[in-house]
Amino acid sequence: MIGAAAPPSGGDYGRGWEDTFIHIFIANLVSREILVSAATLNPAVLYNFAVEMNLRSLIRSLRRRVRGIAPFDHEIMRREWDERAKENARYYVATGKEQWTDEEFFQSGSIWVDDYIRQDLSSICRRLPAQSMHILEIGCGAGRMTVPLCKMFGRVDAVDVSPAMAAQARVALKDCGNAAVHVNNGMDLSGFPDEQFDFVFSGIVFQHIPRKSIVESYIRESWRVLRPNSIFKFQVQGSAIDEAAANTWVGVGFSEDEMQRIAARYQFQILQTQGAGTQNYWLTFLKP
Repeated sequence: MIGAAAPPSGGDYGRGWEDTFIHIFIANLVSREILVSAATLNPAVLYNFAVEMNLRSLIRSLRRRVRGIAPFDHEIMRREWDERAKENARYYVATGKEQWTDEEFFQSGSIWVDDYIRQDLSSICRRLPAQSMHILEIGCGAGRMTVPLCKMFGRVDAVDVSPAMAAQARVALKDCGNAAVHVNNGMDLSGFPDEQFDFVFSGIVFQHIPRKSIVESYIRESWRVLRPNSIFKFQVQGSAIDEAAANTWVGVGFSEDEMQRIAARYQFQILQTQGAGTQNYWLTFLKP
């Protein structure tokens, strides 16, 4: 190994810089059919690897692309969603009404669960009885869909980046003995062991995430926590919104080609897609 090379300059990127660097670097390695051990997934090691292999054009590309993305503080998501929860949690979860009654709010969640889960239940359950399944909801908000999910499945874990949202979800679920709500770090599912869940679901959540690396991290983590022969169904922003224009309300967009590459990267099979090119871009991935 040659002496340590200086990583791309242009500001203190912290963990956001690492995520971006690794995401771009691995994408380039995959495109070049270069294999690298998972043990080396460290930005400094990867950068030195690029220098050692004399991938000069790749290094220049990495410098340009990393410099072009502003540093991102992951605590921004927690802080801004806490503020929204305290202002009007139900409105920011479902903007169809500014003021929701309990009945209206959870009925709207039941309609979503019927539309996006119950109609696909045979595919989702993979011959398992729904009441025997342990599932995960990513981005539960105030529990709008978590409540009907608890009636459908045997056990439900739900995560949210916002402690204020999670607190409201716990109140909504106080009579549901088969549910647990967790506050996560907004980047991954590190609180759960491998192959714990029979189904992972996320709706109207990733469309609010401003970094592709974070959405991809959740996809990678969903593979990890899913048992074999299980489904991950989720929705992303499908409109062409780049990271420079994204924030914690209008998140970054993904194209069909990007989602196909991400699925292949983590060995997911794409069973179904709907709404590509729109805000409601739904995908159903199978972990074989």
